[in-house]
Amino acid sequence: MKVRCFLRHVFHTRLFALLSIVIIVFAGIVGARHLGLFEGLELSAYDRLLGFHPKRGGPAPPIVLIRIQEADIQRFGYPLSDSLLAQTLATLLPHAPRAIGVDLFRDLASTGHERLAEIVNKDSRIVMVDKRLGQPVSAPPFLESRHQVGFADLKQDQGGIIRRGLLILWNPENPAQAYLAFSLQLALRYLQEEGITLTPDPRNAALVRLGETTLPRFRAHDGGYHGADDGGYQYLMDYGRGPLPFPAFSLSTVLDGEWDPEAIRGRVVIIGTTSPSVPDHYETPFSSLGFDPLYGVELHAHAADQLIRVALSGDTPLKILSNYQELVGILLATVMGSTLGVATRSSVRLTFAALGSVILPVGGAYLIFLQGWWLPVATLMFAGGSAFAVTIAALFLREHQERKQIMDLFGYYVSREVAATLWRQREEFMEAGRLRPQELTITVLMSDLMGYTSALEKMDPAFVMDWINRYMGAMAQMVEAHGGIVEDYAGDGLKATFGVPVPRTHSEAINLEAQQAVNCALAMGEELARVNASLRAQGLPIDRCRIGICTGPAIAGSVGSPQRMTYTTVGDTVNIAARLESFNKKGFQDEQNSGFRILVSESTWQRLGPGYGAKCIGTHRLRGKDHPLTIYRIYSHGVKEKTAL
Repeated sequence: MKVRCFLRHVFHTRLFALLSIVIIVFAGIVGARHLGLFEGLELSAYDRLLGFHPKRGGPAPPIVLIRIQEADIQRFGYPLSDSLLAQTLATLLPHAPRAIGVDLFRDLASTGHERLAEIVNKDSRIVMVDKRLGQPVSAPPFLESRHQVGFADLKQDQGGIIRRGLLILWNPENPAQAYLAFSLQLALRYLQEEGITLTPDPRNAALVRLGETTLPRFRAHDGGYHGADDGGYQYLMDYGRGPLPFPAFSLSTVLDGEWDPEAIRGRVVIIGTTSPSVPDHYETPFSSLGFDPLYGVELHAHAADQLIRVALSGDTPLKILSNYQELVGILLATVMGSTLGVATRSSVRLTFAALGSVILPVGGAYLIFLQGWWLPVATLMFAGGSAFAVTIAALFLREHQERKQIMDLFGYYVSREVAATLWRQREEFMEAGRLRPQELTITVLMSDLMGYTSALEKMDPAFVMDWINRYMGAMAQMVEAHGGIVEDYAGDGLKATFGVPVPRTHSEAINLEAQQAVNCALAMGEELARVNASLRAQGLPIDRCRIGICTGPAIAGSVGSPQRMTYTTVGDTVNIAARLESFNKKGFQDEQNSGFRILVSESTWQRLGPGYGAKCIGTHRLRGKDHPLTIYRIYSHGVKEKTAL
């Protein structure tokens, strides 16, 4: 029994409700993430985090672009002839660039083919491009060394956005044969003078490193991705210098000699098309912030720049949380959101808490993003926001239910002030949908009419019920006006209790409740006199009333089924009040000049103080009681007397 009560108590506590919400929301969010429902939001959030990331300072970028713009195409035609490309390379090479990348496919020969082949094959600083994925495009047929070509393939996410870079591809027919990316070939040539090359990671041969920094390999479910294509050796691009950080010259300015050759000394030069008429532009994370798409040559520049920074400065791509770490993060966001929901008690706080349940996960994810970690922002935001919303909804429903339970029990009995007190202190009063049983000191008033029953039986039933309702309504108003509650009606009888449901702990308060009960009884007698005067004028039988009052300990609580529950008090004090009301019925019936009688126990009498006209009617053994009790009869407000009849 104790275990059952303990479990029932636990299951109905706010903590248990909070834990249940956290578990349900956590499971729902994890399930939704597992199904990939947050991928689009996660990648959009990633774009904004990347866009707002502070740009890296330090030395100027080691990349210079030679742009083939629309004006150059109008002047030289497109595609650029081999002879013009050879002239461009011949112009650049004497000024000591560390590498020159040509982001132009040369799979078909054109005018000047032999001259271009001679220049490229003679200088290993030059890197040409091919294409390995989708519809392949071959490397220039004149190349004598495979080390002078890199693939220019780019990995596009949904919406054509470039977030990942490709480092290495393997020949599907011969996995031992690896192809290096165009950007990696350029970075390696730049790093050659620093004595840095691409090597396996000593702790994990499946990974590679540049200098002392290992490049983590992108996997299908990293960060906000869900089942992405992770073929080849991929990494997350960081666009660390912003969207357009690289100095550039147009092809015409280079060929016309209207440029500064020192700008390319010791740097990587990349030649490529940046004309709207040539479809070689892509969306990037910066597109969400209103920036124009970037051209392929610009993306290769970003990739090569990042690889150089990885080797020289240790700028690793974003680190990814493990599955366990992600689960812990989601759980913490869920707990935070639910806790904010529990702490909210006003509309102003609700607004701030709602914002906090979303802003805190996002703000925390951004701060951690600045430290080089990618947290699932959208997932955390939904975890915190959903937990907050569900908690608020659950608390609202629970409070609505508790308010209904309280009002069902007390709505017709107590004043608005008492009802408000009960609501504020409901945690003290309610347990498992019921009122907690209370042991408290109360004053019970029991009343019953006599002398009219037989006469009313001969009258119209509707008239009888109307009369009883008017009388009981008047009596109930008296009880409420004196701070009591009407617990029950029994035909023409009434049970009222003073000192409930909010316990009175001080003697002065208990004394006041006893006095209010007696005052109420006297007021009921006065009201009965007025009713009788009206009945007498109508030629109807008059009524008489017996009242018994007792003060003492009792147990208060709710009884009944969940569908039909009522508030009541039980105990010896209640029984004594009932015995006092029915004490010596015949003696009262024989009285000729009294319309009502109020009998009180000694426990009530001792708490009245001066101001009441009363007499002691002796010590009597009440029905069902082992010990005799001293009984007092209250007549009116006046001086207390202790003279026995």
